[in-house]
Amino acid sequence: MNLKHLARRTITLATVAAAALVGGAAGGIALADQQADQRATTTMSGGGIVAHRVATSDQIYDTTAPNIWQTLPGSTLSYAVPSNTTRLVTAEFTAEANGRDGTGGCAVRVVTRKAGSTTLTELHPRSGVDFIWALEQDGSAAHAMSRSLTVASGTRSFIVQVQASTADTLVCRLDDWHFQIDVHTSS
Repeated sequence: MNLKHLARRTITLATVAAAALVGGAAGGIALADQQADQRATTTMSGGGIVAHRVATSDQIYDTTAPNIWQTLPGSTLSYAVPSNTTRLVTAEFTAEANGRDGTGGCAVRVVTRKAGSTTLTELHPRSGVDFIWALEQDGSAAHAMSRSLTVASGTRSFIVQVQASTADTLVCRLDDWHFQIDVHTSS
């Protein structure tokens, strides 16, 4: 390879690298991201914690309702976001869980509802039944999840829901659970 050809190759590689850097700064490097995963990434930020709410129970909860979200009794936590502000809410849920007597999985999610509305909004990541909490063959084990959402002013309820993600005879069981939300100032 002669020096002139090597110089051209170096300039071409430098041009490609510069284009990737500019593309990354302007709008994200899309090549690897698009090929690796088409799901969206959501980022949020908040400041200090202004409220902390907790609900916990050692009572067993079973549901067999296939493909219907059921509210975990006692898991509703509320917070009033002041007028003309937003708040980042982070939620954590832990429980002993299992799926029994069937096939498929038990899905869990955290949703919010603004006072006076019937519309439920799932906290991020919004996985729905894609977030399998427990499978029939797993036996009882401890499970944990974290979720988050930035919300506008108004009183909001935050709720844990569970469903048997199958039409079979699966029993989804939760026991010894702990649900908490932290409300952060706007950043």
